[in-house]
Amino acid sequence: MYSNFKEQAIEYVKQAIQEDTAGNYAKAFPLYMNALEYFKTHLKYEKNPQIKEAITQKFEDYLRRAEEIRAVLDDRWTGQPSIGENCYVKWKDVAVLENTGSGSHLAGEPKVSIFNAIMETLTDANITLIGVCGHDKSHSMTILLEEISTRAKRDNLFDVVVKVTVKGKPNLERIQQEIANALGIRFQEKKTACCLNFNGNQKIVAARARQLWERIKKKDKVLLILCGVDTQLDLAKIGISFGEDHRGCKVIVTSQSNEELFQMHTQENFFP
Repeated sequence: MYSNFKEQAIEYVKQAIQEDTAGNYAKAFPLYMNALEYFKTHLKYEKNPQIKEAITQKFEDYLRRAEEIRAVLDDRWTGQPSIGENCYVKWKDVAVLENTGSGSHLAGEPKVSIFNAIMETLTDANITLIGVCGHDKSHSMTILLEEISTRAKRDNLFDVVVKVTVKGKPNLERIQQEIANALGIRFQEKKTACCLNFNGNQKIVAARARQLWERIKKKDKVLLILCGVDTQLDLAKIGISFGEDHRGCKVIVTSQSNEELFQMHTQENFFP
């Protein structure tokens, strides 16, 4: 499978400018943000200094425009925004980017580059939430995740590696149970008749979350792989301790939708 971050970013920019020019700012803003995410990933691997400079310049323009639109949407804009056809972000800007050659070693290369990039990210102490976006055509996503899990175990990068399939509406109790099984936890709970309702289930999930949180905190290095997230997933509600609470816990979230990863605030996204 191949990736071309720049082309995907340009496609989002085209849509963003179209909505921006039409004055549809609520639609333009997330499109600009998606484009920026793709450009950021592309710039990380771009080797050609001329191309990198050109993309960086446009990145700053799109970022500034996105910040303006956010301010307008939040009613915080105090100046005179460039709106509609007066917007300073033009179609010709996209043409400039489309005509730049590809210097990225990820563009047009096999997924081994994606694999290496993800493995490198797993060693970054400042990154604990990683997104992998794409369809599992020919089981390529499954194979990629298996390779990551196998390498992480082989190189002793983590004390424990847990892989859970989410898909569809998240069943929090099932997800918690699968994580608990991998961590060797036996939940201390009693499912009485009074607990077999919605509020009771909420209490069970909350109680399990506390136990998982405490156990994960006791592990120095944990890798959790959550596969097929189709809707926004509250990791804290499950009991996953990561980020500022636990730098040693890394979470990889896979989804077919970049929007879901954006909503979950993933720090680095990959598009195999």
